[in-house]
Order: sequence, then C-alpha cells, then structure tokens
Amino acid sequence: MSSLQEGILFHHLLQSEGDAYLMRTIATFDSRALLDKFLGALQVVINRHDIMRSSLRWQGLPQPVQVVHRQATLPVIQLDTAPGEDALQMLRERTNTYHMRLDLQQAPLIAAYITYDTRQEKWLMALLDHHLISDNVTLRLIMGEIQAVMDGR
Repeated sequence: MSSLQEGILFHHLLQSEGDAYLMRTIATFDSRALLDKFLGALQVVINRHDIMRSSLRWQGLPQPVQVVHRQATLPVIQLDTAPGEDALQMLRERTNTYHMRLDLQQAPLIAAYITYDTRQEKWLMALLDHHLISDNVTLRLIMGEIQAVMDGR
C-alpha cells in the first residue's frame, strides 16, 4: 500500500460513523433497462481493472496490505420509497456519506444504491466509491469507459 492509502485507512479507522473519503455520484435513468445496462457496464469495468477489485486487510498483520481479488461483484442495493415520499431526497439521505461507510475489507470498494421515482417515472442511482480506488479524475475516466462499454466499444 502507498503511504497515501495508509493515511486514508488511518482516518477511516478513526471515524466511527461516515467516511470523509467516500464519494457519491447520483444519476438518473429513463428506464430500468438503461440502468441495468449501466450497472452491467460498470461490472465489466470492475472486472478489467485490478484496483476496482481491491480491498484492504490490516487485522492481525504487521502492516496493512492491499488485496486484489480475482472476482468482485458490484453490490446493487434497491431502496424502496414510501407512498408520497420524495425518492431523490430519500436516496440522498440514505446514502449520505456523513453516515455511510463501505467495508474496506470487502471488494469492490464501490456500491450502487437504486430506487424508482414514481413521480418522475425514472430510476435513480447513487454510486458510492471510495477514494482508495478513485478520485474525481479517475471517476471521469471510469464513467467514460462505462459509456464505451455501453456503446459496444
């Protein structure tokens, strides 16, 4: 692990709630089919890149290590809205990075939370990814690669 990654892990372990290094991206999809196509393309990207299949181990070890897994399935968590509830607001609240944490010992360090907005008749997704595997620049590259996969390139 790099010293930057060790520092991020140190801060993660200090916090009992939330994670300052967890990033959230919210996207809207016109159909479930388009959302599923996006999630499938993201899984292809996860399969292609070692960093996307990485987790950390530190318990019982003299120093933390990064582990690259052969396979890592994207967690997709569907959230249900109550009748009359604002789906976007609910999604924002349930994926608030001040309260959410990813298990750094479980690859991939990315998760998708989805819900259907009955008012707008659209699917919403909150993508949570950890700074241990990406930053804003690499997230743009990942999104570009997802689009390329969706386009058949």
